[in-house]
Formats: sequence, C-alpha cells, structure tokens
Amino acid sequence: MIKIKLSKSIYFFPERHLIIINSVENKIEKKQSDLLYFFIRNEKTIFSKHDILNFVWETVVSDQVVSQAIFNLRRVFKENNVKFPIITIHQKGYTYEPSVFDDVERQSTFIHLKSNRYVIFSCLVFLLLISCLNVYFIERNKHEICQIIDCNDLVYLNVNSDGDVDNGILRLLKWHFSASNHVHFSSSNLAKELSSKRLVINFDDGEINYVDDENKRSSFVLKYGNYLNKHDFISLMVRLEEAILIKFRHEEINEMYSCFPDNQESLDLFLSTIGSEYIFSNVNINKLNLAHSIENKNKCIISYRYLLRLFNVYHEYEGSDNLELEINKLNSEFINHMNDFNSEVYNVVAYEAFSAYYLSINKPYKASAFLDRIKFTENTFIGVFLNAKVNDILNRKIIAEAEYLKLSNSISESDFEIMSKSFPQSDLGVIDEIKK
Repeated sequence: MIKIKLSKSIYFFPERHLIIINSVENKIEKKQSDLLYFFIRNEKTIFSKHDILNFVWETVVSDQVVSQAIFNLRRVFKENNVKFPIITIHQKGYTYEPSVFDDVERQSTFIHLKSNRYVIFSCLVFLLLISCLNVYFIERNKHEICQIIDCNDLVYLNVNSDGDVDNGILRLLKWHFSASNHVHFSSSNLAKELSSKRLVINFDDGEINYVDDENKRSSFVLKYGNYLNKHDFISLMVRLEEAILIKFRHEEINEMYSCFPDNQESLDLFLSTIGSEYIFSNVNINKLNLAHSIENKNKCIISYRYLLRLFNVYHEYEGSDNLELEINKLNSEFINHMNDFNSEVYNVVAYEAFSAYYLSINKPYKASAFLDRIKFTENTFIGVFLNAKVNDILNRKIIAEAEYLKLSNSISESDFEIMSKSFPQSDLGVIDEIKK
C-alpha cells in the first residue's frame, strides 16, 4: 500500500482514496484520488483540462468533470483549514505546487526562533555578543534554506561504503525513500547542518545507527553479522519507514524486496550489479548469470537479468541486421523461464520485465497494461524508464518528459543514453495494436 507524505500533517493513500489531515480521515472518490495522485507525480507541471481528461479519465467526457473534481478536492482541504496544493493558472490550466504548505508549517518555528533571539540579545553580556551574532546569522541562514528545502524530509547519511555491494544497498535505500516518500538522504555538509536526522552505516563493523534529535523514541541501532542478508535489509527498510514516516503496513517493501535472492552469494552478486557504476555492462550480466546458476528459480534474478541483457543487446547491436534475431532469442529464453512458474502473480521486477518484453515486440498497449498492475507500487529505475517510454509512444509527452527527467537525475549519463536508444521500433507498433 502506497502512502504519500504531502506535509508534516497531511498524508495521502491513493489506493484507499483517503487523505489524512491533522489525524482526521477524509474519504474521497476514486477519480479525485486518481487526479490528486496524477498531480503529485507530475508536480510543478501545468496541465490543461484536455490534458487531464486524457491522462486521468481516458474516456470521452465533458471537461466539467475536471473542474468538479478539483472543486471537491479543494473543499476537503478548506474544511480542514489547510491550503490547497493544486493551483489554477489563468488560461493555461492547473499545476501541483507542494510549497504551499511551507509557510504554514514553518510559521511556529519562525516565531519560536525570533522569540529566542530577543531573549538571547537581552541576556548576553558584551563579551558574548559576537558569538551570539554568529548563532543568529547561522540560524537565520538555516531557516531561509529550509524555506526552499524541506528539512523535515532530509536525512544526513554518514557511511563508509566499500565496493559495489554496499553501493547497491545505498542506491536501493535512497531510491525507495525519494521515489515514493520524497525523503532524501545526503552526505553533504549542508545536510549535516540542516537535518536533525542522521543515519550512520558502518559496513565494516556490521552496525547501522539511526538518530533523530527531535524524536529520540524513533532512534534505533541495527546490528548484523559479517554480511547484510535479505532479512537484515528488509528489517532495515521497515525500521527506517517507522522512524522517518508514520507507521503503516509495509506491503510495498515486502512486495519489492521479498523476491531478492536468499543465498548470500547470489544476493551479493545481485546487489553489486545495482551498485555498479555502469549498470548495463557485460560484467554485470555475467554476475547475474552466476547468480542465476545458484538460484535458477528466482523470479527477481530472471527478470532483472533479462532487463539488463535486453538493454545491452539494443546497445551492442544498434544498427545491426542481427538486432531482431538477438532480441527474439533473448525473449524466447525469458518466456520459457517465466512459463516454468505457471503463475500470473509476479513481483514488481517481473511485471517490468513483461512490459519490456511487449515493448520489444511492438505492443506498447500490452506493455502499458503490465505497468498499470504496479502503478500504485514503487517501481525500479527501469520501471520509471518503461513508464516514460510507453507514455512517449502513446503521445503522453508531458508525463514522459517528467519521468525522463526524474530518471536522468538518478542514474549515470552513459546508462541513461543506453536506455534512451532502446525500443526504437515500438512507435510503429501503436497503429498495428489499434487495428487489432
């Protein structure tokens, strides 16, 4: 179940069609929920009523339904005495602006700081005046920065990572919290100054320490053996969610990570490909081949290996007459592996792999159908690309551009370039699918 933190006191559950404002539950209609979720995923982008009808309703209806849905959503926020984040842009449409919550949430903090400054200035003696002024300007600077950056959603990360396995763990951690919950981990000095939350990971000693200076009860220490196994990793993600976010059921974590390899050697090989500088390299494919030889019935390994090999084939055989032949061989092997499971219920990575498979055989609508099954679930970075590619092919250009931008900020330039060259023929499949 996905949960989105809109502000310190506002939480949105799109699957439950529920907004919690100051601990008060507000049920909304499904289309209102879809509309709000659409805006959140494409914040600060202006959409006309026509755009919204195409992306959210996807049926022929009057644009009045858009106005009515926005009106009803605005009423929910107004009745709870909070600002409405969907802003009307005159003669252009609507946009989602998350910064509307900033002034309200920081007002009490500002008043508190201002009051403390007067007390300090009235009590300090002349010899401490310079020190007091330094504190004043530091605090004022922090306050001004936090008007731009939501410091409540910033965690300072102190880590001694060594190698691709450690980097893979960190990349998964950062992606999970930033993609679904807008919480960012940073090792910068600025994050150290601004954030009250610290995550210290010592891979050498097998100890993870989370500290929140403003909420001591959420702090915890997690110790593990020589290696961080799958159980330890899932436990870390669950405890971090409970410490940083409000508590809720952790289906999304279990759905995403429970398919990870159980064997430690296989898991380390799998994680090292995620933490590698060049994800689609032949070295990583060889690692996944070895992991597959250890756990040949693991859907996550089979699906992720297929995805890496598919993008690698598009890259290495670009412009070659053998491209189609190589893709057909790869697709046949993937389908044979997945048929062995005799199941229609898969993990997130498998759904993404099926989506890529259908894109490779020129069936973007079929690819979109598989992505729709996990649209309320956290996607991998490959899933974000596939969503962008499908939206691009189906002429949903605005959404595609936003997803491409999100992805380009998360992976290396060379990996992004490799992905961008994939599925060049899929555009031609739209007309064929419509005819069928």
